[in-house]
Amino acid sequence: MYALFDGNRQIGQPFPTEMEVWENAVKEGLVKDIPVADEAGDQVLPKGYRAEKT
Repeated sequence: MYALFDGNRQIGQPFPTEMEVWENAVKEGLVKDIPVADEAGDQVLPKGYRAEKT
């Protein structure tokens, strides 16, 4: 399972795939678009947020 975290606190529900975490982050307005693996660039999520395996 994967989830979105703000610091050390899990926010929202866990999802079976990391892609579903990103899709939910888009739906919730945290990001504008799902990141592409080969894109290099700025931080996608707001500062302190991260998606990771639970």
